[in-house]
Amino acid sequence: MFIEGAVNDHTNGFSPRDQIRGMEGVVRHALTANPHTDIIMLHFVYEPFLQMFPKGQTPDVILNHERVANHYLIPSINCAQEVSERIEDKEFTWKEFGGVHPKWFGHKFYAADIQALWDEMWSLPENCTRQPHEIPAKALDKYSYTNGKFVDLKEARIEKGWSILSSWQPKEKTGTRKGFVNVPMLYSDTPGATFTYSFKGKAVGLFMACGPYSGIIEYSIDGKEFRKLDTFTKWSKGLYLPWLYVLESELDSQKTHKLTVRISKDKNAKSKGMECVIRNLVINE
Repeated sequence: MFIEGAVNDHTNGFSPRDQIRGMEGVVRHALTANPHTDIIMLHFVYEPFLQMFPKGQTPDVILNHERVANHYLIPSINCAQEVSERIEDKEFTWKEFGGVHPKWFGHKFYAADIQALWDEMWSLPENCTRQPHEIPAKALDKYSYTNGKFVDLKEARIEKGWSILSSWQPKEKTGTRKGFVNVPMLYSDTPGATFTYSFKGKAVGLFMACGPYSGIIEYSIDGKEFRKLDTFTKWSKGLYLPWLYVLESELDSQKTHKLTVRISKDKNAKSKGMECVIRNLVINE
């Protein structure tokens, strides 16, 4: 299994804590499900990283993900550093490479890196037997999203103003992602619309499609003061971008909690509306 998150974790502004919780969640979940899973961690490149490596600086997000690779003894490839060094040596330009989503020219370097790792990993003696990966008894972070799961929308208790649309589509022609259009969505664009969800787990969140009409939600857990969350992203103007918002991540997993979500009367000035489009409720058990 290949896993890469350095570019998106950095550009999306996730905290060091969440970078580790997310990456460890994927790795530990996969190894728990199947200890024979071989995982290769990759670190890809985008413009801000190109400004760091020439100074001798490694992006913090890569260091955080490397903590996970080190803890679980899985191989990693720092493609970002290699590409940066090659550009500094004037072997090619960032434009020739193809940018954050490389051209075929750029993909060849990523592929060569993976091939080099395979050559080394497969150079073991022929009589070497394959063993399951050992999973450290203690996680790096006890709140890592190891036991994350999607929850059916029908688990939400609608109080007013929400509905489950059987096959949601945008109001106007807008970019979408597969799996986040023509599928059931928990939907509302009415200020004050409210639903609740009762659960047991360490974390709770919403997996949403955030686009041109995305609004601001207000949420409360266990009756505490409501907090606001603006779901209009910097990409929302022309794309319904899948985005998972973790609303709370350090709950007592032995207790039953109650999430309350409502549409705010406030609005992002850049948004065309106040809608909330939810693909799944999510929890970390």
